[in-house]
Formats: sequence, C-alpha cells, structure tokens
Amino acid sequence: MLSAGINMVGFSWITSPAATELEMIVLDWLAKALKLPDEFLSTGQGGGVIQGTASEAILVVLLAARGKGSEKNRKRCNQQTCGLLF
Repeated sequence: MLSAGINMVGFSWITSPAATELEMIVLDWLAKALKLPDEFLSTGQGGGVIQGTASEAILVVLLAARGKGSEKNRKRCNQQTCGLLF
C-alpha cells in the first residue's frame, strides 16, 4: 500500500535504492523478531527477499531445490549421467 501511495517502482536497487534498502532492513528486523538464525539476515549467507507473486516464490523455491539437489548428487554420478539430470 505504501509503495502504491508514493507511486514508486521498487523491484530492484537500480530503480529504487531506498526501497531496496528499506526492504532489507525490514526483513532483518522480522528475522530478529522471529528469532531466526543469522543465516536469514541480509548479512548472512542466506538473506531474504519478498517475492511479488506466488509464481515468483515457487520459481525461487524450485531453483533452490535444484541447486541443493545438484550439490548432493554430483558426487554420485559420472559426467554422462550428470549432464542428463541437470
């Protein structure tokens, strides 16, 4: 509602640095309020982001799962089968 009220495009740091920085601050605040591990903070390895739609969120989850799965399975397969799987 706030972003609609001031009519800004806040989907990247280039279009709106203030909105992006504010998003990081709010997500860090939320992670601390929920007592999440430091990996959920923007300074940690994980970080966080608010997705615009459910479709974007599902895409990010699928990409993360594929990346995690490929880390585990690379050790088990040879070059021919890894090319087929990933």
